[in-house]
Amino acid sequence: MIINPMLFLNKNSNEFDQTEARKYLIDFISPFTRIKKIVLEIPEGYVIEEMPKNKKIVTDDKEIEYSYVAEQKGNKIEVVSTTKVMSPDYPKEYYPAFKQIWGVASKQENQVISLVKKQ
Repeated sequence: MIINPMLFLNKNSNEFDQTEARKYLIDFISPFTRIKKIVLEIPEGYVIEEMPKNKKIVTDDKEIEYSYVAEQKGNKIEVVSTTKVMSPDYPKEYYPAFKQIWGVASKQENQVISLVKKQ
């Protein structure tokens, strides 16, 4: 059984994927922390064969941070994705950092969990 734990919350696209050079300020209106938490119960008779890999990425100045943690707790799997942006706006020079972090987030949130039946 293959499950994407982020279900409908995963990122299929990336807001920071433009190919041409950024010309304007990056404006979020306010700083934010976005947390996505999923708890899945492992069905009776199944065990985890493969879990998503955990990941954390932070800019050197700690302005932008993303983390993805998947762990088994008893018969449940808990997945937490956290994105933190510390300022309401950033100069256009931050675009490569946002592009990299949002790319990592997209990749992480499309990982799957593999369950197999106990024998």
